[in-house]
Amino acid sequence: MTQPFADYDALYEGRMEALKKKREEKFKKLDGDFFKALEVNDKASQTRIASIKNKLRSFPQEMENKTFASRDDIINYEPKCFKDEAV
Repeated sequence: MTQPFADYDALYEGRMEALKKKREEKFKKLDGDFFKALEVNDKASQTRIASIKNKLRSFPQEMENKTFASRDDIINYEPKCFKDEAV
């Protein structure tokens, strides 16, 4: 990974931690939704929720594969999985 600016690693790690916290909030909501789907045996919702959770688990890899050209790119980065799924 190239470092286009001096504080790249610190910004990257800080953003990763912030996104992990945001992901945990999404997981909590999804867990509740999943249990509701279990109670009513809603297989379609269970499958959809499991898919969303798997995408959220994989965001660090998505971020690792991304090249950031500026500080703002890192600070404002939002993983695709956070945007695509209404959670």
